[in-house]
Amino acid sequence: MNPASSQSSFTPRAVAIGLMATVVVAVGTQFAELWVHGTQVSQSTPPINSFFVWVVVVVLLNTVFAAIRRAWALRRGELLLIYSMLVVSGGVAGIGFTHFIPPLIAAPVYYGTPDQPWSGLLEPYIPTSPWFAPRDELVVRYLFEGMPPTWSVPWRPWVVPLLYWTILGVILAWLSICICVLLRRQWVEHEKLIFPLNYVPLAMTEPAQGALPTALHPFFRNRLMWAGFAVPTILHAFNSLHFYWPALPELKIREVALDGGLTTRPWSAARPLQLWFYPMAVGLSYLLSRDISFGLWAWYFVGKLEAVAGAAVGLTGGSNTGAWSDFPFLEEQSTGALLMLAVGSLWVARKHLALLLRQALGSAEADGNEALRPRVAVWGLLAGLALLAAWWQVAGMSVIATAGYYSLWLLMAIGLSRLVCEGGTVWIGTPLDPRELLRCAVGVPALSPRDWTIMGYAMPLTRDWRCLLMPNAMSALKLAESGELRPRGLVPAMMAGATVSIVVSFATIIALAYGTPGGGIGLSVWRYVNVCQLAFRDTGQSLLDRTGPVVLRIAFTLVGAGLMAILQLLRGRFLWWPLHPLGYPMASTFAMRNMWFSVLVAWAAKSLVLRYGGVPVYERSRPFFLGLILGDFFNIAFWLVVEAFTGVQDHFLYP
Repeated sequence: MNPASSQSSFTPRAVAIGLMATVVVAVGTQFAELWVHGTQVSQSTPPINSFFVWVVVVVLLNTVFAAIRRAWALRRGELLLIYSMLVVSGGVAGIGFTHFIPPLIAAPVYYGTPDQPWSGLLEPYIPTSPWFAPRDELVVRYLFEGMPPTWSVPWRPWVVPLLYWTILGVILAWLSICICVLLRRQWVEHEKLIFPLNYVPLAMTEPAQGALPTALHPFFRNRLMWAGFAVPTILHAFNSLHFYWPALPELKIREVALDGGLTTRPWSAARPLQLWFYPMAVGLSYLLSRDISFGLWAWYFVGKLEAVAGAAVGLTGGSNTGAWSDFPFLEEQSTGALLMLAVGSLWVARKHLALLLRQALGSAEADGNEALRPRVAVWGLLAGLALLAAWWQVAGMSVIATAGYYSLWLLMAIGLSRLVCEGGTVWIGTPLDPRELLRCAVGVPALSPRDWTIMGYAMPLTRDWRCLLMPNAMSALKLAESGELRPRGLVPAMMAGATVSIVVSFATIIALAYGTPGGGIGLSVWRYVNVCQLAFRDTGQSLLDRTGPVVLRIAFTLVGAGLMAILQLLRGRFLWWPLHPLGYPMASTFAMRNMWFSVLVAWAAKSLVLRYGGVPVYERSRPFFLGLILGDFFNIAFWLVVEAFTGVQDHFLYP
């Protein structure tokens, strides 16, 4: 980082525009995902909602500013600061935090009727304080069903509970950013991860010599970029128009079945096998080293072969419904591998982390070029963990349960961030969430019924990791390496963006739920009927079963962790090792189910380009693949805007 060259990035106008753009993202996300029922624009890395709004700032707003008066145009550092604020705020505006909380905390009042098996069982342990959730039956009922014309939105019962949950969101954002600051130098400078998701914003803001970044500058004048941009534009135009008018032709690029011939054992164990084509995934994978992209798609098929082998020896399929019927336990293997990826990353960084600890304690000279001073980052992390434990203890969960849950959560978040920063994965996920893994490891009797009940309130927050803030924060810190983004102003700006996004999103969600005919259920059956009850049903069933540790599932989690450790060791010792370990944690996730074909296409294309054209041709071809990324993100958001005006609903271009 070079703070001397980046003093102009943290300016009042950049922060003000960033916050205004954050409000647009927060409000727009609610209308897009809840009102329009369209593509879920918060569920990617970086979030599509944030990226689209930022593109509008760069392409339209900045070009207008420059045309009116050159001095008004935003400089590159300012644009990157706005980008950083937006990417950390886009996920929390959706199911990354805010979407599930109002229906979740109100669900025990609305759904906790005597005919629900979990109601009487969990009632003694569900928080009843008005600061945790509204308790008035009419207030809750109208959230789910919509308020009558004589009512106005009942803000008063919601202010304190949503403030309480906003504090949790701010704590988690702060913890994530502190961890990113502590790992930044190790990942960026020592291990030199490539951060493929940063290529597009850096290219878009790269000005000509002595010029300012606008729509008239180099990236937007490259014909190859526009050729790449045209591919998703044409695909989405055909498929969107087909959705509106089914008589028009369709270019099917999602859920194309490839398993029609896999009908008999053991090959039927490889089902489902589908083709999904995403231009953005092709573009991002083209930027990866070939060993990483090969490992990503190859490990997916290794998992399929394991399933076929299990069926061949009779472990799965047929009449086998015993403990081994879930062989090869790919979900457990992937989860164990992900945890080991995080542990391995921390182990490799141990000397760097020890130096930061000495700097925080004052026994070593601190580096002034980090986004946070080591003392602030280390003690801030510890303070955040203490506040997190206090928040959940006030809610009713013990410190031991909180420590167990969030130890797994933080390791998973670090592992998933590594996948994004090194592997450029647009979608991330883990088959087992921390709560399920903890239950398998220690058994239900190891913790109190209250602990499991309160822990259920965290379950929806880890239901979909695609909105995770940590990888976006780490990517933003990497952008500061360009020398034009001021490191020290970055953390306050990102924290402000995340906080504003949470507050505005909560307010918009409450207003929409009460003001929409049919209420929250009319907005989203998935959120207001299914997910909000899932945690309580699951907890109730667990308390009835009182199962102990699930030895076989934990054994295969340990197998996944052990194999990942071996793969990391082999990769570190032998550069010729063909299967990059990064693909192993992704093998059984929905993300790789959707992305394997796109990654394969990119790997094959890059292999051919390097073989027959060499590095110069690869460098010249890269704008085409950057255009694929930009075009896919932009067109997904564009058609959502079209649907907002036309009234078309339930049209999904992603995932």
